[in-house]
Amino acid sequence: MVSITGALDFCEGQSTQLSANQGFSAYVWSNGETTSTITVTSEGAYSTTVTSSFGCTNDASVNVTALENPTVDLGPDQIIVQGQQLVLNASGPGLSYLWSTGATTATIPVQLMGTYSVTVTDAAGCTDTDEISVEVTSDTNEPEAAFKIEIFPNPAADFLQFRCLGFDVEGLILEDIHGRVLLKNNHFLHKDSWQNLDITQLPVGTYFLVLNGARNTGAVQFVKI
Repeated sequence: MVSITGALDFCEGQSTQLSANQGFSAYVWSNGETTSTITVTSEGAYSTTVTSSFGCTNDASVNVTALENPTVDLGPDQIIVQGQQLVLNASGPGLSYLWSTGATTATIPVQLMGTYSVTVTDAAGCTDTDEISVEVTSDTNEPEAAFKIEIFPNPAADFLQFRCLGFDVEGLILEDIHGRVLLKNNHFLHKDSWQNLDITQLPVGTYFLVLNGARNTGAVQFVKI
């Protein structure tokens, strides 16, 4: 009796190996291979027919599935003003994260010029990687692509006022100092208009207010007292 062993699913762009029992004199797979083990790079049904030294034949088949890789998009390269903080966001459902900085959170704040990359991994072990270049300028009038966020007061005890100058906001995220998302709001906010955020239920500590626009993301740090 012949049986086929091996992983029956694999991540797109990778492969898996299927093996039939050893000890037969001949193997013929449905893809034309004639070895006991084959490497599979496409999903589908695979079968093998084996022949014993006495000329007896037997066959077996399995179905192999290619798993879709997760996707991550850090967006276009960014220009920020010296001293400004930019939050890079790779968040997605059921993913783990590894940034080029060593961070393992869904978002990271950056202030320095450089290229930042992140690899995301889903529960099946499939991965995707993206990178973004951040340029820092000392001219506050030059980088039209950067957010300028104002908040008041800071530190704050109960309510925080904020606005984004020159850009409409399509959503906000409130994160703690460890990058954990505490609040996510996808409501549209007009540029230059002051908004109120109720922080009375937050414990004392340091937080990030992340504002998302159509093509970029900015963040500002505040302290709850």
